[in-house]
Amino acid sequence: MDLLTKVKQHLCNSKIINKNDQIVVACSGGPDSLALLHLLYQMSDEFGIKLAVAHMNHMLRGQQALADAQFVSNFSGQLGLPIYTAAVDVQAYARDSGRSVEEAARIVRYEFLQQIAAKLGGAKIAVGHHQDDQAETLLQNLLRGSGTRGLRAMQPVSGNIIRPLLMVSRQEIEDYCQTYLLNPRQDSSNLDAYFTRNRIRLRLIPWLEQNFNSNIKEILARTADIISGEYDFLQSQAFTVWPQVCRQTNNIFELDCARISKQHIAVQREIFRLAIEMMQGHIKGISFDHVEKLIDQNNNGKVGSLLQLPGGLVVRKNYHTMEMGFGLAKARAAVGLAGKELDVPSITKIPGFNMRVELRLGGVEEYNRCSGWAFDWQAIELPVFIRTRLPGDRFQPLGMKNSKKLKDFFIDEKIPLPMRDQIPLFCDKQGILAVGNFRRSDKAKVTEKTKTVLFVTLYYQEEKYNGK
Repeated sequence: MDLLTKVKQHLCNSKIINKNDQIVVACSGGPDSLALLHLLYQMSDEFGIKLAVAHMNHMLRGQQALADAQFVSNFSGQLGLPIYTAAVDVQAYARDSGRSVEEAARIVRYEFLQQIAAKLGGAKIAVGHHQDDQAETLLQNLLRGSGTRGLRAMQPVSGNIIRPLLMVSRQEIEDYCQTYLLNPRQDSSNLDAYFTRNRIRLRLIPWLEQNFNSNIKEILARTADIISGEYDFLQSQAFTVWPQVCRQTNNIFELDCARISKQHIAVQREIFRLAIEMMQGHIKGISFDHVEKLIDQNNNGKVGSLLQLPGGLVVRKNYHTMEMGFGLAKARAAVGLAGKELDVPSITKIPGFNMRVELRLGGVEEYNRCSGWAFDWQAIELPVFIRTRLPGDRFQPLGMKNSKKLKDFFIDEKIPLPMRDQIPLFCDKQGILAVGNFRRSDKAKVTEKTKTVLFVTLYYQEEKYNGK
């Protein structure tokens, strides 16, 4: 069966694409995304779908990246499809946000894709992940110590993101490109063994194929599919008992300790993950250990004991319940709308946030090594201070040309309403310079003309700070 027929049958059976769908195809110019774009174009009339192309230059590979962008633009033009492009300095964003380059690239890429999808009236976003990617993702999550949710790897549909090629191997895609003379671009960074996923692809999987099973990628992808089905069942069990174990009052979850303890341990874990996700909109940063501590607190914790989770979420043990929520009133009362002014240099404890903030001046030679925020000192207008949000707040996210409502930024980042008053804003007289650890402003960014850098680092209670 040729690949076009195989994908058509899969799309008909899975129904992840429907008639009259508007689809934004994320295309880097590589084999996977180029084949995806070509396949969807070939079946667009039959399926009654409208296509647009989106390409992001991460500014990591110089002229090679510019050539990729031109290639995708030319290819889209040949197909008569509209194309949307953007260029973002991912290296700078990773440095300023304290994230890895891999994570930073993924964040800015999907933010761009979602912007285009919204611009087109709520379009679906098609990405070129395939069976080999699925195997790599399962292994990567396994090595990280992920639970059931992580081991199900990627899903064919995640919100408005669709993966039409998830059952297709990389070899099938490469054969398709050769058959249709697509001549895809090759990303040299895919050969860099510094990145974990690349090491899995280039070293671990070939070793497993040679020493254990030549079909290991297919087996891992099938395993992810099996785990996904079993996780869906487990999650449905947690949803079934949810009304009996949880009551919500004023943005606080009251979890019934006795009723949770009666559940199977797997359901207990899923109940706590579900509570965290429903409270803050995601479970990023939540590890197996965090969930186990919650279970232990539920069963053995002393009355009044507190457990603080990443992101500012706090869980308190009562006599018969556990309360989960954000310390909103405490934080706003302690810091206030006017803010707490900071000296430069200084190390200042911020009451209500369980946080210290360090400000110091340094040279540009330290810029690439810093883990917190960095600003051009000459572009700062004193005083600098920490405050909570105000109605009408706006700021210009790094890499964007225009300012954005802080409210819209919180919505785009899926930051739940109860958490928004808990996020510290670092400001100078001109306005917001950084939104907690989420994003810094484009204002006062470090450039080639910068002589002195203001380094700003936030240390939360659970982090060690100079041994204190």
